[in-house]
Order: sequence, then structure tokens, then C-alpha cells
Amino acid sequence: MPNRLHRIRCAVVVVMLIGAFLALGAKLFHIQIVRHDFFVKEALALHERNITLYPARGRILDRRGKCLALSEPTKIICLVPGIIADPAKTKDPDALVARLAAILGKSPAEVAQCAFDEASELKYLQREASEEALEQIEALRADRAFFEDITKVGSASSTPPYEYGGIYLKDRVRRTYPNSELAAHVLGYVRHETSQDEEIEPAVRDDKYPVTGIELEADRWLHGRNGSRIKRMDCRRREVLLKADRGQPAVDGSDVVLTIDLNIQSFVEEAVARAADRVACDSITALVLRPQTGEILAWANRPTFDPNRLTNDTRHCTTNPGLEEKFEPGSTLKPCTAALALHYRTVTLESEFYCEHGCWRTPVGRVLHDAHAYDTLSVFDIIEKSSNIGIAKVAATLGVGPDGRPNEALAKERLYAGLRAFGFGQATGVRLPHESRGTLYPPSQWSGYSMTSLPMGHEIAVTPLQLALAYCAIANGGNLVEPRLIARLVDQNGAVVEEFPPKVVHRAISEQAARDIASAMQAVVSREGTAPRADIPRFSQAGKTGTSHKVIDGRYSDTFFDSTFVGFAPVHEPEVVILVTMRGVVKPNHYAGTVVAPVFAEIGTHVLEYLEVPPDEVKNEAHARAN
Repeated sequence: MPNRLHRIRCAVVVVMLIGAFLALGAKLFHIQIVRHDFFVKEALALHERNITLYPARGRILDRRGKCLALSEPTKIICLVPGIIADPAKTKDPDALVARLAAILGKSPAEVAQCAFDEASELKYLQREASEEALEQIEALRADRAFFEDITKVGSASSTPPYEYGGIYLKDRVRRTYPNSELAAHVLGYVRHETSQDEEIEPAVRDDKYPVTGIELEADRWLHGRNGSRIKRMDCRRREVLLKADRGQPAVDGSDVVLTIDLNIQSFVEEAVARAADRVACDSITALVLRPQTGEILAWANRPTFDPNRLTNDTRHCTTNPGLEEKFEPGSTLKPCTAALALHYRTVTLESEFYCEHGCWRTPVGRVLHDAHAYDTLSVFDIIEKSSNIGIAKVAATLGVGPDGRPNEALAKERLYAGLRAFGFGQATGVRLPHESRGTLYPPSQWSGYSMTSLPMGHEIAVTPLQLALAYCAIANGGNLVEPRLIARLVDQNGAVVEEFPPKVVHRAISEQAARDIASAMQAVVSREGTAPRADIPRFSQAGKTGTSHKVIDGRYSDTFFDSTFVGFAPVHEPEVVILVTMRGVVKPNHYAGTVVAPVFAEIGTHVLEYLEVPPDEVKNEAHARAN
């Protein structure tokens, strides 16, 4: 009987062992075969981590290689609330908070809010800090007076090196603009990285998210290409370095070389700043371009901003008035209208028009006025005197066909097509975001007054850049050019990656028409013209004033005006086109010939001297005509 029980017990044990081994085998099969991929993934997650390698963002340079924007390393000041609140690690938290507040120029309450927030593992206290502040923070981290009683550790010589863990300095890359406000609207800016996990892991790259300007437009070249590598760790979470570590290196971004000249930009910014102090207005824009190539040498706006120190009011930061804000050009459009009539050969500079002694009721019943009572003026004189009545009659000749009969439909078609040819009502193609097309309605939407309004710059809205490019077409002999802001891309070794050559869009007017209207525009800066204060000593120049009522809430204001002067110099071989426009100028000191023309002359004098343009000894044709 005992033998039988013994055999049964052995059999049970054997069965149990077999069952256990079968169960273990089944479990191993499930782990090793069925769920193999899952557990491999879990193991890799414990011991391997995919690290993103960020490329160095490219610089933005001016045409001579001077740096306008770059990324550089710095530190973020962070706090660890758990350590600060621990009396075993922090001797006097309140004294520490007060010291931090004094270093960073913050209130103790603001620092305390971060320092004693025990719900967070890590709080970043300040992103922007001076080198002096960072040095003081480093000294504070080693100052035992705040963190333990020095009487308990003996003399300073026996004290081992100590670094406090409650204050944490994290590496950071920030975007820096060495010239502060210079060309701020052109360069744009980048915002710092934001993350839902920022409480735990503060953002460490402030150059990843472009908002506007070249930073946004050229981001695909500036950013480069992210890389990656595998970070391996042992069971104690220590990094294990292997020779054959698979990964993809980051490719650094290219440097973007602009056509902007930093020296010219400085001249223009200073002139605009002085004008803003003298003249009561909402904003000022100034542009300097090369008429043959469309290169933008300078672009300044007021108000402006410092991209290194952004405030909560980003209205002036994100909007470039020279590109995005449109206005009625007023009399600055008259040369374009006259040039079209010269192009179609319906008039010559000597063609005369009766100007009704300053008051004319048009065939459709509209009454036009001139600033002065003129009798008969030639086309040359109409530009010189800026006659509204005269330019309306010049525009009417656009409808004169080969048979000599007037045709209003033909006049509308030619005027509309001609203004489009000058680039109005369409994007210029400049390499900047958010460009406005302006407003130029087709003839089917014109009113009965449009044929007298458009020729003198009403019922049309343009951007400063569009207007400057139209004058480039007059200055260069009739070609509309594409604005050129990015000259080329270069890699980190200085090798050219890609170039952006000048581009002619199309011919706007004939070369003869351009020469003729330029000679008439010279008279504008003569003693008899509307802008003698635009005269640039030792150089000939041609230009036009424009003073128009500012449109506010769809109505013309009687108090605020948009005042503009745009011109080029020297006349016979133009080197630069300069536009200056002031928006919201307050009456009575609002006429362009008084408030804007002197700024044109100031900029022109500096720029032509800087470019070493030989003085123009040719007598101004307007002066010769007047004498």
C-alpha cells in the first residue's frame, strides 16, 4: 500500500513538473515568438532613445557680408522648487529669492512664485539674461552662505567644490540681431519654442519658429535639415557610447545674403527717425532701390521694433507697412499716366491743354480743381505744376485711335492695361511674406468719375514698394523689374549654393516715353516745381510729389493726409530710386513738397556719395528751361 501511494505521489509530482514546464514553455513561446516584437520595442524604449539633432540655423548677411541675424548659445535660468523648499538643502529660501530678484531685476514675489511652486519639478525663471547676470547666478550657485552653515564644515580651504542644485542653468540657442532695430521689418524675427511640457523641460531653442520677414520667407534655406542619433543607456540610465553608432547627422542651414547694404540702411534709418521727430504722422516708410536690377538697398519703417526685445504689442512687429499697407498714391501717379500717353503717342511733351483757370466741370458733371489757376499748360508743365485738370485731359487722349476719333472704351482699356503694366494691382514677387496686391479695379467696375480720378492717383491703392518699382521702370528706360531682396545662398564654408539674378518682368513703356517723362519730372524739383526742397546738390534728379487725403473708415479725412515723394538720380544714368512716404500727416503741415521732399534729398545726398557716384555736371533741364 505505501508503495502504491508513493508511486501515485511520484506520478502527481511528475505530472505537475511536466505541466509547469509546459506552462513555462508556453509562456516563453508567447514572449519570445508571439509577442517578440512588442517586448523588443519595450526593451529598446528602456535602453535606447531617439535624439533629434538640430542643425545650426543659417545667418542673414547684408550684401557686403556683415551679419544681420545669427544664432548663438546662451543659458536659461531654471529653478527646482523641491530643492529650494527642502530645509536640508537650502538654508534660507527667502534670502535666496531676494538675491535672485536683485540679480535679475524682478520682484521677490515674481521669483517666489516660481521658486515655491512644488507642483512642478522644474520652472524656468528667465529666458533672457545678460552675461553679467549669468556670471552672478554661477557665483550664487557656489555660495555656501545660502545653502549650508559654513561653521559646520571648517575652513574654506578644506571645503570641497560645491554647486547648488536648486538653481539650474540649461543650454539654449537664441536668435540675435546685432544691429537691433536696423531693417527689423525686413529681417522679421523668430519666436521661442513653446511646449505643453515646458514646465518640466524648458524650451531651449529660440530660433526654430519664424514669424515674419526674411526669417519666415527664407526659413526653408535657413533652417537646414534635422538629424538624429540613438542614445543608449545601461541599467543605471548611464549613457553607453559605441563606436558604430547609427544615426543621421544634421545638415546646417545656409546663410542668406541680402541685397540690403547695412551702411545705406543706417543712413536711411537715421533720416527717417529724424523725420518722425519733426513731423506729426502715423508712420513713415523709405525705400532705396537700384532701378536697373530691382535690388533693394535699404528699407526703413517708423514705428519700428527691436527683434531682440519683443513686447506684447506685436502690431508694429508683424506688419511691414512698405509691403502690406496700401494707400492712394495721389499725384505720384501722374507721371505714369502721362508716360502711357507718350507711349501710345497720343501726346508729346509740347502738347498743350486748356486747364480752365483752375476749375473744370467735366462732361460727367464732376468738378476738378487745381491748386492754382492755370490757363494753358503743356504736358511738361502739367507734370511740373501737378495739374489735376491737365492730367485728366491727357488721360482722355488715350482713347484717340488711328482715325483721330475719341473712344472712351479704348481710353479705359489702355489706362487699365498701362497701370497693370507698371505693376499696380498685382504682387511684385518680392521674397517677403504677406504682400498686398493693392487695389486696381477693372474698367467694368469703374464709376463715371474713374477716368478723371485714376489719372491723378485716386480710386487706386498701391503699396510703397509697387510705387517705387513703377518709378524704376521710368528710370531704367521702361522695363518693370522684379524686386530683388535675396542675392544668394552660401553654405557654412562660404561656397555659393544658389544665386538669384535680376529679372525683367516685361516692358511697361517705350524707352522714348521713359526718357521724355523723366525730363518732365526733373522740373518738379526746380524753383517753379512742387518740390524744390528735394534738390540734391551736385546731382540731377527727377521725381514727383503726392499729397492725398487719408482714407479712414471708407471716407476721405480732411485732417490727415498721405504725403509721398519718389524720384531717382542722376537723371541720365540713374543709380538709385528713392521713395519716402508719410501716412497720417496732420494738416496744415502736410504737403509732400514741404515735409517729405527734404527727407528724399537727405537720403539721396548720403547714398550717392556713399556709392561714389560721380557728380552730375549736366545742367538740370528744368532749370535751363526756366531760365
